[in-house]
Amino acid sequence: MRGNCAHINTRCAQGFSRLPYQYRDWELAKECCAKALALAPNNAVANHVAGSIYERYDKDLERAKKHYQIASELGVYGAYMDLFKLKYLEVNHSYISEYHYDFSP
Repeated sequence: MRGNCAHINTRCAQGFSRLPYQYRDWELAKECCAKALALAPNNAVANHVAGSIYERYDKDLERAKKHYQIASELGVYGAYMDLFKLKYLEVNHSYISEYHYDFSP
């Protein structure tokens, strides 16, 4: 595996964050995503994945919005929709009750 490839690191981050719960490794996903962003800070997909990780794992919504904003400006429609969702929920004060699901056993 090429450790200095932003694309590979982004895909690994996405994969580690989407494994079944018992195998999911958020820390490794964050590490891969951080490396991808260090290699290519304007990579649209890496920013979208980073936003997802910050939203779902760290619950850092401000940082998630920052990465979703970058990705949406680079043309990632899914990131724009995730950004819209966070802004909508911010206004309606219902992030936790409406959209946060805990899939832990």
